[in-house]
Amino acid sequence: MANGIECWSGRSIPEGSSQRSWTLWADNNNNFFGKVRLSESPLFLDLSFRETKLGARSRVGTFRLDLPKLLQGGFIRHAPIGSQGDHVLLRIVYYPETGEFFVQTKKAGPKAPLTNPGN
Repeated sequence: MANGIECWSGRSIPEGSSQRSWTLWADNNNNFFGKVRLSESPLFLDLSFRETKLGARSRVGTFRLDLPKLLQGGFIRHAPIGSQGDHVLLRIVYYPETGEFFVQTKKAGPKAPLTNPGN
């Protein structure tokens, strides 16, 4: 988990852990984002994907996210920008040319891959 992300698919999420279930749509600018709290780390993200808002949903995988490590690497940022509080912006980006998903704050910034060995 060098970049703060570990594939968790096929394993049960520990009881009491913070978790989110997100579906990213390609026709929504190929990204999905939300505010989460650093104090929720590790955060378990169950990610799915649709080509369109009404299209068939396919599961990408479940990932264990080390939020402080992702923040340190520049993959996520404090929200609002410039604050040093508990809230961070977690943004997942889909690159249709490669079919890959990344945690990435902005297009020109560093990106951490969400990879599922089962896919």
